[in-house]
Amino acid sequence: MADKDKYADEKLSDEELDQVAGGTVGEYDELRDLFGTVKRRYVGSRRDVHTFEGRLDDEEIKSWLRSNLNIDAQINYKRWFPWQDGDPNVYTRNGQSLTHEQVVAEVKDKLMNG
Repeated sequence: MADKDKYADEKLSDEELDQVAGGTVGEYDELRDLFGTVKRRYVGSRRDVHTFEGRLDDEEIKSWLRSNLNIDAQINYKRWFPWQDGDPNVYTRNGQSLTHEQVVAEVKDKLMNG
């Protein structure tokens, strides 16, 4: 019990953890989760059409943010293995910086309220 108490004041809060773990993979996944899945289609090798559920990719998210919220986004997600966190995503509107949390809040509001 003494060891447990010894480290209790060294634990990070959820907000502090978000700042550490946010990175590009976490931020990208959080944005993708907001949009859920969409119907996708592709034509197979025999020209047969297949449909499946898929999530938006980074270019689709950037386009949605620009079209719907006038937000320019630089999503720093790396598409190849190993996926790794790097610099946080960068968001701006009219030259003003926005935090990831601000963007998430605006996306949620737009999706819920149109």
